[in-house]
Amino acid sequence: MASSFAEHGYDVHYLLRTILNSRTYQLPAVDSAADPADRKEKFVFRGPQYRRLTAEQFVDAISAMTGEWRVLQPRKAGEGSYSREWRLKASSLTRTLGRPIRDSAVTERNTAPSTLQALEMANGETAATLLHRGALRMLGQLPEPAPNRFDSGVFRSDAIRVDAEISGARELRLLLEDHDSYDPARVTAGWAGARLVGPEGEVPLAELPSRPALQTGTIKMKGRNAQSAVLAPLSSELVFDLSGRRFTHFQATVGVDESSQTSDISPSVRAFVFTEKPDRMQLVRVAGAPPVPPPPTLASVDDAISRVYLHALGREPSTGERASARRFFSSGGSAKLNSAGLEDFLWAVVMLPEFQFIR
Repeated sequence: MASSFAEHGYDVHYLLRTILNSRTYQLPAVDSAADPADRKEKFVFRGPQYRRLTAEQFVDAISAMTGEWRVLQPRKAGEGSYSREWRLKASSLTRTLGRPIRDSAVTERNTAPSTLQALEMANGETAATLLHRGALRMLGQLPEPAPNRFDSGVFRSDAIRVDAEISGARELRLLLEDHDSYDPARVTAGWAGARLVGPEGEVPLAELPSRPALQTGTIKMKGRNAQSAVLAPLSSELVFDLSGRRFTHFQATVGVDESSQTSDISPSVRAFVFTEKPDRMQLVRVAGAPPVPPPPTLASVDDAISRVYLHALGREPSTGERASARRFFSSGGSAKLNSAGLEDFLWAVVMLPEFQFIR
């Protein structure tokens, strides 16, 4: 193989084709545990061992099947991109499946099944959200995310000037998102000098009613004098009704109070301004195509069953499997395509050993 690789000008694509088309590569997986451990005969390769999908492969396989990908957010204000799982911070789902955190060097993963994995798969929010959104996306029912009117990027001690264009908006939504602060509950952050600007002049934001009730106070940002501000905890959203008003801009300075600038709190915050209800899974604007082209919208129950089986298991379902799958979509005796049934069907398929193990 090495000489052939050299003879073809070190063409990597040729090398990959050779490997993938070889009989050795295409041998089915074998169960090494079935062989006696103390056998004395010479080892003969009969196929690869059964191997479970890694945490990243598991999530990517579901994303490729459904078209639902996580977004890689830049630290600076700007557009994100749909990304494979390995480029993103580990979630509770991938950690339980053996993906290590990035805080330390890990040379070996624990691939053994565990009770925590069963709990995460059955009741975990990460897996449930991925499958719920994936089902909606496969049906073409997932709403387009509202674009933000302002994105601060990640900040720690900087005071960020806000000037968001909001002409024609019926509501104003202010979000402060935690971005891996050490102690988010102790972070004091807010919008100083917040005001709405329009043809009739300026109106302090604090004069408008909000949901939830507004909390005001004083904030002293690094390098600035203390100012009155609209305060809010991290991972919060303030909603203001602008109906009948002709405001064109929202202006403020967003930042973290100096009292939170300590090593045991280590604030890390990102602020957003929206004029529509945001998609909490996609707050940044996204540019570019996903890693895998999105699948076409499902047309029928049988289309959904065939698509999921072919993508997840590489085969059509048997007659019995198709009949069982149709029960997920049954309501009143007839099978009808719906997101709840598709979500449950997806969960049932991705839990199969046939999906989770490379054979």
